[in-house]
Amino acid sequence: MSARKNKARRVKQAIRQASYLPPQYRFDLKSPCAECPFRSDLPWDYHPEAFMKNLDNIIQHGSPHSCHLTDPNADNHRVDPETAGLPQHCAGALIMLKKEGRTTVPVLQELAKGNLAPWDDLDMSAPVYDLKGLLAAFMAEMTKEDK
Repeated sequence: MSARKNKARRVKQAIRQASYLPPQYRFDLKSPCAECPFRSDLPWDYHPEAFMKNLDNIIQHGSPHSCHLTDPNADNHRVDPETAGLPQHCAGALIMLKKEGRTTVPVLQELAKGNLAPWDDLDMSAPVYDLKGLLAAFMAEMTKEDK
């Protein structure tokens, strides 16, 4: 590759990376909502491919995961005038990650600012899957659909 093309490729990549600004998330939720897909006490009712894509983004890339009830981009969100349109970070996803010793980029940003509340105030007794349990529930649902 010529030096000119290589430089152009690097510039395009830098622009893409610099233009990614994650949305702001609120951290007021301490336990999962009543419809949280990470709850272990609810029947499985999620599209497998979409759920696995979200899970991969959360686990592998530390991507934030909004509580769908508070996310204006979700079909079933509920408007909360106090949040001014900012989605809440999903407490179920955070609890699952904490059980696995993982986190997300927005949590790391808050921790770097000295705000430990998003991490320390989570209700770890809430009925939330650990990663192994979540994958087992997913696989059970997949084999049920195949029959």
